[in-house]
Amino acid sequence: ESAIVDIRDGATVKKCFDDIAARLGGLHIAICTPAINVRKKILDYTEEEFDRVMAVNMRGNFNVLQSAGRIMTAQKRGSIVLYSSIRSQTVEPGQSAYAATKAGILQMVKTAASEFGYAGVRVNAISPGEIETSILSPGTEKIIPQIPLRRLGQPEEVAKAIYFLCTDTSSYISGAELHINGGQHV
Repeated sequence: ESAIVDIRDGATVKKCFDDIAARLGGLHIAICTPAINVRKKILDYTEEEFDRVMAVNMRGNFNVLQSAGRIMTAQKRGSIVLYSSIRSQTVEPGQSAYAATKAGILQMVKTAASEFGYAGVRVNAISPGEIETSILSPGTEKIIPQIPLRRLGQPEEVAKAIYFLCTDTSSYISGAELHINGGQHV
């Protein structure tokens, strides 16, 4: 069973999580992956493009964090993982709005980890680097010599890191950012 949810709409996100928790008897894991990027230099951005990036990447992640956090703190357990990016700490022309949202996500993760910890709820972020997917930027292969492991990451490697953060193996990790980038950003 699946549902399409516009994470920009807090009421819809809340209803989705409430329905899941009611159907499954609780909510143990929440992972928020959606993000958009408009690759333009600052002077070329329109207000509408900027607002769209902020709405999906910041408000959307906040809505997921808030709705999952309400359920998990009430049940006194859970793990939330949000996607940040190496762009939160590195500069690339044409990535200003995207990078700002990814840095903001890291601050939300740290704050939520502090606020939800009393209830045993862990909140962490992953920050993938260059991962070999269909949305990879053209010319990305040129960056491989700058990656210490000399290759692009694979989607399965990201999935394994998320799995780690969602299991009891990482039971004392909260407020952390896990870099998945082959050593590109150290």
